[in-house]
Amino acid sequence: MLPLRIANLMGLDTKSAQHGAAITEALHNIEDTEAFYQFLSDKKNGIEYETKPERLLTLARMYKKLQERAKLPNETAMNFSKQLMLKVEQARTYIKNQIEQGNERPFSSLTVDGHKFFTDKEIKALSGIGRSSVIIELSEQHKLEDSLTELFLSKFIAKSKHESLTSGQQRVKKLVEVVT
Repeated sequence: MLPLRIANLMGLDTKSAQHGAAITEALHNIEDTEAFYQFLSDKKNGIEYETKPERLLTLARMYKKLQERAKLPNETAMNFSKQLMLKVEQARTYIKNQIEQGNERPFSSLTVDGHKFFTDKEIKALSGIGRSSVIIELSEQHKLEDSLTELFLSKFIAKSKHESLTSGQQRVKKLVEVVT
């Protein structure tokens, strides 16, 4: 009976083929239909479109994006980003000096007791952000952690765009693990 409830909520005509198709399309891939119904109820008046089916489909796309983001490996990405940000903060003075001396790869050249300070995975993650000077600037502005997290999540979204979320999540988890 959810389609009927949605039709009533959104002011759609259940006898119209166009409206019925919009409801069917909107419900496709919705996992928690009650949460979706509540979302529609909360947001329906904030969206202005020419037709009621357009409004429903727009809200459905918005909800599906929220549903997708809720499945992202946020915790893993945030933990790795925080750890890497702390390492950059520890080495920031050394890195800044190396940049001033013309060293184009200061992160990969930093060693402590004969061991690389940054792992290859960490260097790869940092290179995804940009040049060394950009990384240092983000660190000084306390924006590096957010930038790293956003990088991982954007890679996940791009990679899983045309795949099912379940298999996409597994691939992104491996992608984040490779970088961590």
